[in-house]
Amino acid sequence: MIEDLWYKNAVIYNLDLETFMDANGDGVGDFEGLMRLLNYLHSLGVDTVWLAPFQPTPNRDNGYDVLDFYGVDSRGARAAISWRSWSRPKATASAC
Repeated sequence: MIEDLWYKNAVIYNLDLETFMDANGDGVGDFEGLMRLLNYLHSLGVDTVWLAPFQPTPNRDNGYDVLDFYGVDSRGARAAISWRSWSRPKATASAC
């Protein structure tokens, strides 16, 4: 039962991809930039990253007016990403 409530003690970081980290120098945050800093976020104790909407949008409502729930906005998709290329750091025992 406790495992079902993991989020009660988790550190959840809400991240706006567009403004987080720009890896390709175009002035817009992207998935490559996020991937570069995942280990850093983990070192801060972040357990979960909650991404703000990154789907295609006419942007009349700060990105929450999604046109395609399965698509990725071209501003954030300039870098081709393979999530499997990121290996999560090994968890270490810590005194809580």
